[in-house]
Amino acid sequence: MDRRSLLQGLLALPVVGAVDGCGHQPDRDNFGSPQGRASTLKVVIDGAFAIVIQTNNRSRVRVFTPKDPLHKFYFLDGSEQIESKRALEPREAKRPFNFELPTDGLKISSEETQIDPRLRSFYASTDSWCQVDYPMTIDLPRPKKISALLPLVPVTFVQKRPEACMAVVRVLEYDVTDLSKVKIAWDGGKDLHVTPSAALIKRYEDACREHEEGKTRASDPSQEYVTSCPARSKELASYFAKSDAVFFFGTGLAKQDPVHSVKFFNEQILPSFPGLQKQFELKEVRPGEACRHQATSSNMETPEVEKSEPQFMEVSYVVDCSLGGLTVRFPRAA
Repeated sequence: MDRRSLLQGLLALPVVGAVDGCGHQPDRDNFGSPQGRASTLKVVIDGAFAIVIQTNNRSRVRVFTPKDPLHKFYFLDGSEQIESKRALEPREAKRPFNFELPTDGLKISSEETQIDPRLRSFYASTDSWCQVDYPMTIDLPRPKKISALLPLVPVTFVQKRPEACMAVVRVLEYDVTDLSKVKIAWDGGKDLHVTPSAALIKRYEDACREHEEGKTRASDPSQEYVTSCPARSKELASYFAKSDAVFFFGTGLAKQDPVHSVKFFNEQILPSFPGLQKQFELKEVRPGEACRHQATSSNMETPEVEKSEPQFMEVSYVVDCSLGGLTVRFPRAA
């Protein structure tokens, strides 16, 4: 099934404006109790963002995306009531939006952040970071780890380098001591609250069910390489524990465009890191293809699918994006 159709059933909010009307509120009774309080916070970064680990600032992280008139922005807010059957149309931000996660309710380790090996192709250190007025920034404390969600996207470089795999969905992970204190502040409205991962998965399953009941898979050739909803739900559940708390930020186009993705990465993301431009300049992005060098890890299993159902080839979980970004250490040595 296609992600665009699923937007009507997912908790994806545009950063401009609110969704009115009555709707489904995730069941938070157990989630908010002392016995059911989350022990892990996962901040999901979906799409064309750069992640900068600031080694000269207690390894705090800044996540940003450059300006593009075609890109739309989304976020999750667990306190919102959202009508599951309503199509949520993203809106372009008319001014920069700056989000910040305080350390309240979190256990910040003094150890160096663990970096998922699947990010190595787009992980680098640099002494040059040219910041501009980004339309969306997310400032975060030092995460315990940064992981990649499968599947990865195969890409090729302008320089003669081996084909690489790019993560479109990255996750920053934190240990939680008091979930009631965990909020994200931003300059556009009230604080954002966490979403229970169980509610996110359930919303996805509900949207899948509604979509598949109203559409005959055999009538749509484009669904040939898309895993069934049950398989995809299992994939999500294999990474997100039911007790996890989630913040989500995404950016992308209304429709996938690999040519635009390459241009955006080369001309908008890379100029923020002049010393890395030549090394990482992309030639081609191939969403929908399996990445031959894609590896699995112990924290996420490959979903089991029936032989009649090809492996899941979609890239992004919420937005139509075929591009991720760099994860950068700045500066090289603190």
